[in-house]
Amino acid sequence: MANAFLGYNNIVDDGTLTSNSQQSTLAITNLQTRHLTEIWRAAGNTSVNIDLDAGSSKLVAAIWMGGTNLTGATNGMVIKASDVKIGDSELLNSTITPNVSTTRDTLIRVLAAAITARYWRITLTDTGVTFIEAGRLFMGPILRPANNVFWSLPFRTITRTERKEMLGGQTNVYGRPSIRECDFRWGSLTEAELYGTFTPSIDRIAAEGKEVLFCLDETDTYVHEKMLWGDLIGLGAAIELTKNLRAHDYTIRSIL
Repeated sequence: MANAFLGYNNIVDDGTLTSNSQQSTLAITNLQTRHLTEIWRAAGNTSVNIDLDAGSSKLVAAIWMGGTNLTGATNGMVIKASDVKIGDSELLNSTITPNVSTTRDTLIRVLAAAITARYWRITLTDTGVTFIEAGRLFMGPILRPANNVFWSLPFRTITRTERKEMLGGQTNVYGRPSIRECDFRWGSLTEAELYGTFTPSIDRIAAEGKEVLFCLDETDTYVHEKMLWGDLIGLGAAIELTKNLRAHDYTIRSIL
């Protein structure tokens, strides 16, 4: 199994997204919003390109897509990266089978090695659908400490449905989408990990309300159930447990 990681600094939002296939009212730029219902939809299901010009060379270690309609019939995913242009001096050209969930409508892929590049292309083919769509694209570096998170971390679903009892005795129910949360602790951080990386990077992201991607283990069969894309709503203290042992607590809440 792999240690848990936290993805951050999504490079998609500050870049320029284009595609070789999109429906006129469901543009590729919808992948740059944080609302999963604002989708990009391709006109077909074969060799659909998502091209990103990040503006400058930026680090990517993990790719996640939310609000997708991809199926188990996914034929393939090609990821390319270059500092010149796609098709020239490519730093990455990899054909893979992406990890897709039809229950959570998500896709995740962690690169074998992090790549720093300006130009990126993701090519999708899925014969299980007549067109490909998605609501959000996340591409960025990850923080994966040498020691794993403390276990016993809860993944909980919070219902926001309202129930109101009326004077006549009946109960009116107002359905609302549920959200998911997870509390987790990195409890065996080195001094360099805590004060050199987590405190300046992740604490700042939490304060600014930027999205993160928490994944317990990308090799797990149920990875999509043990993963959250969302906001860090709870930020614990940096704890000096012993001279050589440090911890940091977080709470992440999913974004709808």
